[in-house]
Amino acid sequence: MVTSYRSRWRLARQRPAHAGWWPAAGPHLASLLAATVCLLAGGCIRGAYRAADLPARFVAAPVERLDQIDLSRLTSYAVRSDRVDAGDVLEVTVFSDYGDAKTNPMPVRVADDGTANVPLIGPVPVAGLTLDAAERAIAAAAVQRDVYRSPHVTVTMDAQRTNRIILVGAVEKPGVYEIPRGNSTLLAAIMEAGGLSEDASPEVAIRRPALTDSPPDPFRGESLRLAEGGSGVVLASYDENLAEQAQTVQVNLVSATTEGKGGYYLDDGDVVHVKKRPQRTFRVMGLVNAPGELELPPDKDLYLLDALALAGERKMQAADSVLVIRRVEGQEEPIKIAISVNEAQNNGASNLRIQEDDIVVVLETPITMAFETLKTFFRFSVGSSLALF
Repeated sequence: MVTSYRSRWRLARQRPAHAGWWPAAGPHLASLLAATVCLLAGGCIRGAYRAADLPARFVAAPVERLDQIDLSRLTSYAVRSDRVDAGDVLEVTVFSDYGDAKTNPMPVRVADDGTANVPLIGPVPVAGLTLDAAERAIAAAAVQRDVYRSPHVTVTMDAQRTNRIILVGAVEKPGVYEIPRGNSTLLAAIMEAGGLSEDASPEVAIRRPALTDSPPDPFRGESLRLAEGGSGVVLASYDENLAEQAQTVQVNLVSATTEGKGGYYLDDGDVVHVKKRPQRTFRVMGLVNAPGELELPPDKDLYLLDALALAGERKMQAADSVLVIRRVEGQEEPIKIAISVNEAQNNGASNLRIQEDDIVVVLETPITMAFETLKTFFRFSVGSSLALF
């Protein structure tokens, strides 16, 4: 039976006013709209935090920027290049007070006790003195010991004692470097290696191997000690106590330069390992054009809007609700952070800093579903209309 236009109008007038356009659909539609508004506000996801009100313990730590640190603060002292040290080789010339006679230049090595044994004059303490002060000390000793009445002494640096430092890891030119002992610092070693590379992290390990005065010599009948089982693996230490003597110092370059902690002196044989930044990734899912795993930049912070840009932006502007799932150290379960893209664009506090292993989900909401339905409907309608002609 076909209902006439007048009958349909009569039925419509009899429908209760609160029922809306569809019978009994009013309460459901109101709930749907309320849920949509709640999702768009980014605060109705069960158990989720709002980005702007995130507790400090859940906030991602900023990236430590090596390009902004002052490496000169790694050293707190400077040693003059003409200062004499134990192990240096000096060239000493003494002009006699007898006519034009003079002695030939004499190479003299400074002993470990800091004395230089000058021929005819004997041992003279010179370690820690500058070259001109060493000249005066040798001349004074010659007069005091009745070797010369008024000698003229010249001292030049023939060869400074150096420390052999090994640099590995994230430096421009890894290798073995000879650094003057007086200025054998972490800063000097890094500069000798051409500076830090682009993938360097702030973490540096300084390993000081255990030293022994009598390493075994297989050519003299002292065989190297092998691992148990006869596998042919040489043990790392010749003596059981040497492993305990080895030391490793961990240095964070950002903290060290910020706090001005200098004095990282390197000894002969030290190994400096500048660690590389590990690859850090996060994942973007949901209503984006290029979902998947993405890499965090090594030297700058990445925020929510940046993450969406890397993922090809949202599929539609109506996709405003984002959920970030974040694992936090000490928490058994990951936390959830609800964000509105519109709020993030207008309020910096809502533009969440992304950290490693975050999962960013652009959520599907009733609004996005409605837009998708309308888009499909219009596509179908236009396609069908064109097919008729």
